[in-house]
Amino acid sequence: NPCPTLHPNMLCFQRRFPYFHGSLRALIRVRKLVNDKYLYRRTSTYVNNTRAVQALKENDDRCKDALENGAFTLLYDFKPLLVKSTERRGLLKIPWWSANDLVQQLSKLQMDPEAILPQCVLLNGWNEQHTSTIRFALNISSKKISGMKDEPSDLQTQVEESFGAVVTSMRKAMFVVSLKDGKLMSQAHSLLAWHTSHQFCSQCGGNTVKNLAGSKRRCTACKAEHYPHVSVWRRQSGGR
Repeated sequence: NPCPTLHPNMLCFQRRFPYFHGSLRALIRVRKLVNDKYLYRRTSTYVNNTRAVQALKENDDRCKDALENGAFTLLYDFKPLLVKSTERRGLLKIPWWSANDLVQQLSKLQMDPEAILPQCVLLNGWNEQHTSTIRFALNISSKKISGMKDEPSDLQTQVEESFGAVVTSMRKAMFVVSLKDGKLMSQAHSLLAWHTSHQFCSQCGGNTVKNLAGSKRRCTACKAEHYPHVSVWRRQSGGR
């Protein structure tokens, strides 16, 4: 029997070529799937990645496992480390290191990786080439490193030579990186700076500690939870 949902021209085609009856029914199913708005939500890579990142923010044990296979970018005194980009001349990009490479380089600089790595923050961006790679950001502060005899300028030189990247100010970096790297760099800088400036609870004055993902801080005294501020930017009317 002819399919009642087919166009009249397609019905005529089906009567002349009955052997394509099964293929036409398959095309109808595909058309229904394409028009299904919930299909994109279920199969969207962006939605799946966002859900996975949210699960890591809520579970420190899962985030600890993700640290072993994650990709890390570094900031020195909240200034990103950048390398030359091969895609466009004069453009810089964010370099990424694995956990093993990061531990080796920190050990060469006489730093304790076990004390520095837990200070990293989880970024929302994923690696497009390897969607299973989760990205983290870590700040190396010259003011809080104990047992270092070098001056901050000498330490910055050692960090640049060890990681093969150049420490660049945020103001300059925003003009020499791509839009995608600029978003990740801004997110890393904002989260790391927020954790540094919110070491104490605003309710009782007690010390606060971050969760492993860096999505919140918890007061050790009153158990209050503090989250980073989200500033929603909206373009004003009239081009302002």
